[in-house]
Amino acid sequence: MPQNNYLIYFQLYQKNPRIILNDGTFQKAVLCYLILIDNNYNYIDSMSTKDMHICVEQIINKGTYYLLCDVNYRHCNEKGKNHGYNVTAYAQTAVTLSNISSQINVNSIMQKAMIDCCKKNKTVKKVKWT
Repeated sequence: MPQNNYLIYFQLYQKNPRIILNDGTFQKAVLCYLILIDNNYNYIDSMSTKDMHICVEQIINKGTYYLLCDVNYRHCNEKGKNHGYNVTAYAQTAVTLSNISSQINVNSIMQKAMIDCCKKNKTVKKVKWT
């Protein structure tokens, strides 16, 4: 983040479940999550839902942050029906997002963040969009 007290929206979009796939069926929306942590792997905020679109809104300070995210396609859909998703960031000025999952130990970082979340007695937000 380029400055302090920076309002940012991190969003995840699943493929639109209303789009007909090549085999004539529809994509099912599945469980997805976003977890925002700081560079010391401290939990900041998160959201989990089966909805097509989720967002974590946060005011953060200058520095490096990790955004852990996933859509559970590989466990919920038939073989060959895995579809991508988009992760975006919206803020007053440009924010650089980099996929570094192959350069870090994601399991270790996730474990540290979840332990911190439990110590803080935080609840993961689950939202149903209407």
